[in-house]
Amino acid sequence: MELGGLRLWLRGRHFPWEEGFWNGDWLVVTAHCRTSGADVRAQGAFLHRGDLPRWLEACERLLADRAGVAMLWALKPELQISLDAGEAGLRAEVRLSPDLSSQEHVFRFPVAWEALEAFARGLRRHAEPDSPRPKGRRKAQPAPVPIGE
Repeated sequence: MELGGLRLWLRGRHFPWEEGFWNGDWLVVTAHCRTSGADVRAQGAFLHRGDLPRWLEACERLLADRAGVAMLWALKPELQISLDAGEAGLRAEVRLSPDLSSQEHVFRFPVAWEALEAFARGLRRHAEPDSPRPKGRRKAQPAPVPIGE
């Protein structure tokens, strides 16, 4: 998915064999932002599947109103996006950090409405209810230890 100078790749689930909100729904992501001579890439499981419907709703509201602000906040702070539709057009602010303990990068750039529409289409594709989860290996259970032998 692409939004101005930001590109996102959803690589799959971090733990595809896990069920449930906390362990089974983290997505492995590559986020790459490049503009005005700066080039930053972050990779990891920092986007939750539950973020996608909220992001989609915010983008669709902004597209419908053509005014206001859409905050695309992830549960983890590595990637945050703010979209502001004002008199000067649509502008994005992207905060991206490949290492939260030592870095924070902020990018600001214009975004075409058509780019936001394409981004929302990508979100819609990934935010739809899941088909069956991909098969994966379950965690190995330790062998029982006999008592009294």
